[in-house]
Amino acid sequence: MLALRSTKRLCRTVPRLVRLMAQDSTPGASSEPTRPVHPEAWVEATRNKPSKAESPAPWFLDPEDTEESALGHIDEKSGRGIPQPKRAEARPLPEGVPDALAHLHKQLLLSPLIEPSELLVREPIAMSLGPALPDRQHGARRKRGSRNIELGSDLPLSGGGVWDWIVLVQLREGVDPTRAMSMIMSSTRKSMVAHNRPVHLPTRSQWKVDSGWKMVDANDFAIHILTKEARQTYFENTDVW
Repeated sequence: MLALRSTKRLCRTVPRLVRLMAQDSTPGASSEPTRPVHPEAWVEATRNKPSKAESPAPWFLDPEDTEESALGHIDEKSGRGIPQPKRAEARPLPEGVPDALAHLHKQLLLSPLIEPSELLVREPIAMSLGPALPDRQHGARRKRGSRNIELGSDLPLSGGGVWDWIVLVQLREGVDPTRAMSMIMSSTRKSMVAHNRPVHLPTRSQWKVDSGWKMVDANDFAIHILTKEARQTYFENTDVW
């Protein structure tokens, strides 16, 4: 039995040995380099070996196009060569703008909720104060309804209102006016607080937007947040004021 098993094993191994000897004797049969004895030498020998042969250029490309790829002009760090959407330029700030307002203007330009080309910072429009209100005596029963002709005449109004600067912020078309206005008002408050100018925002019950217009009283500044329709109605047609 043992002799029979040994004979079977020998019959199986002899053809394998013959094939291996034939491959070793054939020149150029194997292109794989022999593995060195030392591991460091084997690593250095296989480090510069290409892992995969370069695929030929497709038939629909010219040889000139394959030599210089269009992606070679792209700078990954700076983003040059990548087409960017054109963003409208913002209007320049007038002279004498306070630092707090200049910082707010910079923060508003970063918001994707507004139209940067419609962001306007200017002084109030000078308007005549108009005639004074007539004097009127109070009622006989409750002592109410009186009006003094000298009331309010000592206020330092120069025809431009109670604010030194006016900011007009127009929302981008397609955004939710209520949510966009709340986000812009919150960013305005944070920007003013950073310059020690606290701003009090309205409560949640006053967030409802019916006319498309919200105003933030920032002490010396008035920030008007409007939709396109509200701006055309209230701020462009100044003849009806």
